[in-house]
Amino acid sequence: MFPLQKLGSSVDLSVWMSPIIHQDDTKTCCANAFATICEYLIRRTNNCPYTMPCINLSRLFIYYNGQRKEQQTRHVQDLGVHQRNIALSMRKHGICEEEFWPYRMRLLNKQPSVAAYRQANKYTVNLLSVPVTIEAIETCLHNQIPVPIDIIMDDETEQIIKTNHGFFRHTKN
Repeated sequence: MFPLQKLGSSVDLSVWMSPIIHQDDTKTCCANAFATICEYLIRRTNNCPYTMPCINLSRLFIYYNGQRKEQQTRHVQDLGVHQRNIALSMRKHGICEEEFWPYRMRLLNKQPSVAAYRQANKYTVNLLSVPVTIEAIETCLHNQIPVPIDIIMDDETEQIIKTNHGFFRHTKN
């Protein structure tokens, strides 16, 4: 896809990354991460930096299908999704663009439309398994391949973030 590069002391993929989008009070973080990575790959392939309009993929489409895989039901709940199930569902269903299944709270946990599934065939993925090591992650990043990383927060940290409107502000005792 992209030529391999020698590891350097830092890497910056931000010129190709979509802007950060607030996920509201949902557990869609994994779907957001995967949508951003796919948008990044499309932007890089088409030489379309984030300052230019290019592509917006449906985070709720990704999320619903990941939940369906994980929860084994069409009547899903906003419980979050593991990366594996997001990736497998993206491979199976593809990804539609945002205009076909927009990020609207009324659509959370709803099955996407037939038109969304039809359009999702346009964007499919091949899965890449990366060992969970610092060296593997650094190698991907230095070769211009973003890597999603899960961070599991305890209840106290989650409450601090909610209190601070999405920000973690640690205070020393």
